[in-house]
Amino acid sequence: RRRAEISDAVTQRISDPAVAALLIAKTSLAAESGVALNLDPASHLAALDPAMATDVITLLGNLIDNAVDVSVGAPDACVTIRID
Repeated sequence: RRRAEISDAVTQRISDPAVAALLIAKTSLAAESGVALNLDPASHLAALDPAMATDVITLLGNLIDNAVDVSVGAPDACVTIRID
């Protein structure tokens, strides 16, 4: 159920399927490390050109990984992402 809620929350705000898939996957991976990964409700992203999506995925993936790595072990560890 939680996974479905995450997927719905992401896909309502992120129209690019590749970026949405990345965010959903990173949310699960962060949770396995004890870090809550949240998408700011004000976030929005339209579908991207495939070449642009590849660059965005690389950049966003690295930023999320770094933020989660720094947060591991912190009390109530949480990373919030906002995409405009």
